[in-house]
Parts: sequence; structure tokens; C-alpha cells
Amino acid sequence: MCGIIGYIGNENASELVFKGLKRLEYRGYDSWGIAIKNGNEIFSKKCVGAIGDAEYTFPKSMVAIAHTRWATHGNVSEINAHPHFCCKKHIAVVHNGIIENDIKNEIKNYAQKIWDIFKFKGAVRIDLRLKDNKPYFLEVNTIPGLTRRSLLPLSAQGAGISFEDLIHEILLS
Repeated sequence: MCGIIGYIGNENASELVFKGLKRLEYRGYDSWGIAIKNGNEIFSKKCVGAIGDAEYTFPKSMVAIAHTRWATHGNVSEINAHPHFCCKKHIAVVHNGIIENDIKNEIKNYAQKIWDIFKFKGAVRIDLRLKDNKPYFLEVNTIPGLTRRSLLPLSAQGAGISFEDLIHEILLS
């Protein structure tokens, strides 16, 4: 169960949506977040825990969306808190639902095929788009500086996990 609220209009959207989100706290108290369109930019705030008596001053705007989350899938973390953004951070999305396991598995398999085809040697982010529940490849974003000698792979190696197995586990998680 989650709470979602949004507003587009002539009033101060950030204030209205934040107050409304507080009223929706009973719909989810694991995390919350808000996205506010401010000119050509989107301001966002994401927090773990209940919104409770939190007080923030947000930029004035005529467009805002917010979400309070009850973590039924995925752990409680700032990363899993909504809103989620596209890679250029010009689109904010909140939702109440999950990606079904069969679709999730298809996405993982598709990403693994891309990994294998390009023979990547380091960690990458593979961007896909779902259309009609089918994944379509968009692009690959490498993570600069993540090599076999970076802290994460070295720590994994110390625990007996090879670099290849680490990347494989990242793709499968």
C-alpha cells in the first residue's frame, strides 16, 4: 500500500502536495519522496522513515508529485523511495505496484545477453525501456573508475568472490 498525490495548478504545488502527503502517511511509513518542477529543473527530496512532523521549505512551483511508501517489495532505502527519475532527471515517476516476476526475469535475461555480447569487463548500467511488457535496449552507461582494483571488487575478492561473479550477482540482483 502506498500513498500518491500530485498537483498541477495556480496554487503553490510543493506546499499543497507536501501537506497532502502528510495526510497520506498511514498509506506508507517506510519512506517518502517529492518531486517539484521548478522552471526547467526538477527538485526532489527522498527520505527513509515516516514523514511525521518533518518540515521542509521547498521551492514554489505549480507542478509537484509525491509518494509515501510501504515497502512490500524491495528493502527500505532511499534508493527505493519514490519518485524515480529517468537518466536525464527530467521525468519523475511514482507508482503503486511492482514489475511482475516474469517481466523482471525477462529484463534480467535481456541485460545479461547484452553484457555477454559486448563482453563488458567492468560494471555498467544497461538502460532498457519496456513497451508492451517487452524490454528494448536503449544504451549502456559504464561506471568510470570501477575496475578489478577498485574498492568494491577488492572487497569482494577478499571474501572469495571473483570480479566476474560480482558483476554477475549485480546483474541478477
